[in-house]
Amino acid sequence: MSEKEKIKSGNTRKLAAYLLLFAMLVAADQCTKLLAIQYLKGAAAIPIIEPLIGLSYVENSGAAWGMLSGQTLILTMLPVVSISVFIWYMLSTMDSGTEFLRCGIVAIVSGATGNLIDRLFRGGFVVDFLELRFISFPVFNIADLCVTAGAILLAIHLLFFEGRKNE
Repeated sequence: MSEKEKIKSGNTRKLAAYLLLFAMLVAADQCTKLLAIQYLKGAAAIPIIEPLIGLSYVENSGAAWGMLSGQTLILTMLPVVSISVFIWYMLSTMDSGTEFLRCGIVAIVSGATGNLIDRLFRGGFVVDFLELRFISFPVFNIADLCVTAGAILLAIHLLFFEGRKNE
């Protein structure tokens, strides 16, 4: 097997692992949202670890912190474009990027996809249910956690690895 074929085979296995991670993150997001709809919708907030974390059902028609509330077209098109750009970038860096880069992209794309599924199939809103009770912070969901974790991984890649490629 030539070196080029080995790289291609290795990239195929990596891509399959990233697709599995993507599917697992989107499934976790959607399953927890279904549970929130079933058990939290119309119910009072539930403390989990008082006074730190609770569960509270919210239908968010906006983006983070309710920004662009009701702007369904923008909030639908922006993730579609972002997902496309991130996937293209990930595929173009399969041979040169770090695991921080690729896992970060998978996490961001998973989160964007999870919230996009909500907007498309739940009437233009996203189901949020995780509540930090010790600070004033918007209620959020697993998809939001994925986007945040992905952004942190991308920052690690950019801060510690991107500039060192040519050293």
